[in-house]
Formats: sequence, structure tokens, C-alpha cells
Amino acid sequence: MVTPTPTSEPPTPTVTAVPTPVPGQQSGTIYAPKPVVVSSTGGQNVNAGAFSYVNNTTSVQQIHSAVVTASNPAALASLTLSVAGTNQSVTVSPVTASNTFNFNPPVTVGPGQTVAFAITAQTANSLATAGQGAIYAALLGPGGGHHDGGPLTPLGGGLLMVGLMLMPLGNCRRRQVALIALGGLMLAVALAGCGSSNGSNHGGTGTSQSVIGGGPLANPITLSTVSVNSAGGSATSVQQLTAIGY
Repeated sequence: MVTPTPTSEPPTPTVTAVPTPVPGQQSGTIYAPKPVVVSSTGGQNVNAGAFSYVNNTTSVQQIHSAVVTASNPAALASLTLSVAGTNQSVTVSPVTASNTFNFNPPVTVGPGQTVAFAITAQTANSLATAGQGAIYAALLGPGGGHHDGGPLTPLGGGLLMVGLMLMPLGNCRRRQVALIALGGLMLAVALAGCGSSNGSNHGGTGTSQSVIGGGPLANPITLSTVSVNSAGGSATSVQQLTAIGY
């Protein structure tokens, strides 16, 4: 009688779980240089900003996604977020107001380590009417994620007042008064713009911000302003980093 020899089974691999950042606690810090300002023709690949992330915990982290907004998506054909020092990159097309870059595999960051990211934009070959309308609307109020008004904010109220004042006048007289009033408004806006400031993240040393828990940033970080001159007109889009996802 032959006794069968027991067959040993291979050991089951052990899977090490990556800790998830605790909500309410600082998990990392975002550093971004001074926002880049780019002027381009249509269909060009341009620098759209950069930022780095530092793991402030004692555990390994995995970054699964990043969210970048565009104030005027019609100005851009695509956005690409690349991980510096690697071949890993994610492209979003078409560009929308809020763009999520999902990393597969996720980007691993060891305790105290830093990972750098770079954004490239491809400008639109032609600008749609909707994109141009967004530019005109931006002249009448704050844009690009800034909620503190700005030098052009008074223009919207001024134009409204001019329109109300002109309603009782005749056509000829209305035209003369409108030209004078608009000239005065534009001069006032130009003077206000000379002394304006859009925040510390436009300074020469850039900006930094803590990432708390799940990854959404308390305040958007401006990365770039891309202006495009192509068939159909011109457009400007401001890109901002709004979240890091684990």
C-alpha cells in the first residue's frame, strides 16, 4: 500500500494596509511656487503650474487623486498632471470647471517625503462662443476662485447705473452721455487695477497650505493663468488646486 505524500500549500501573502489619514488631523502640506502666467496661440502645450506635497505623518500615504479647477474650460483642450521623476501622468480631456486626476496606481509617499507634480495644458485650437462669454462675464466680477472682489468689480455696478441714467434721454443725447460715462468708468477701473493685489499666493515666494484629513484644501491654490489667442477670439483661464484625495 502506497501512502500519498502530503502536498504543502504556498503561504498566503500578507497584505499591508496603508493607513488612511485621520479626519481633522494634518496629513500633509502643499507647497506651490508663484503662479505662472502664460500667453499662447491655439493648439500649444504650455506650462500650467506646479506644486509639491509633503507627508507630515509617520506612516506611508497613497495619493489617489488631485482636483484642479479651470475658470474658463473653453480656453483649454486638455490638462495633464505628471508626477515628477516618474513616467506617471494623467490627462483630462475635455477640460471642465472641476477636473479630477485619478492615479492608478496611486502615488506612494513615505513619512517625511516629498512628491512633486507638474501641470501641462494644451490650449484650444478655436474658442467657442460660450468661452468668450465667460471672459466678458469675468470683467464684471471676481473670477478665478477669488471672492474678495478685485479691481474690476466696480465696473459691473457702474455699467448698471449708467444704463438706468440713460433710459429717460433721447437717442442722440443718450449716445453722448454714454460715451463720456463709460470713458470715466474705464479710467477708474484702470487706476484701481494698478494698486490691486490678489493675495499672498501671487508673491515671489509662492504659497503653502496644510492638508487636513480627507484632502480638501481650505482655500484653493492658484497655479497658473493661461491666455489663449486663436481662431474665434481670445480667452483666459485660471487653474487652481482644490483637493488631494487619499
